Amino acid sequence: MNLSRHSLNREEGSVLVLGIGIAVLLLLLVTVSANVSVAWSRKVTLQAIADGAALSGSQGIDVQSIYGGSSVNSIRLSPKAVNMKVDRYLRQAPVASRVPNLRKISVRTIGDSVKVELECSSELPFSYLIPGSAISIRTAATARRLLN
Repeated sequence: MNLSRHSLNREEGSVLVLGIGIAVLLLLLVTVSANVSVAWSRKVTLQAIADGAALSGSQGIDVQSIYGGSSVNSIRLSPKAVNMKVDRYLRQAPVASRVPNLRKISVRTIGDSVKVELECSSELPFSYLIPGSAISIRTAATARRLLN
């Protein structure tokens, strides 16, 4: 009985357990911070690409209406020209290489505005620790045609 009471009151090794616990918490903090910063960076990059694609698409005016004698105020956007301009923008090497698995969800022409929705999937730096942790990022951007 005396021996067990003596062994319970010993503090040898307790600092080691505390040190391992703190190290695990720090490692978890670094892992979460790295994953969140990569996800945020991809989101900002995808938003910039969507902004550029919408702006490019907003220049897809209906050429037939110009040559048909329409006034500047009645120039419309052509959905076909808008889609062509957005696709051309997204295929450019600097754009396509910035975000892996870039996918165009939709391109809509609404009056004199263009709305572009994009999506990408991304692996996180420490995704090997959490199986199936690939994230999907989706964003949208709207731009108006420049002629008023």
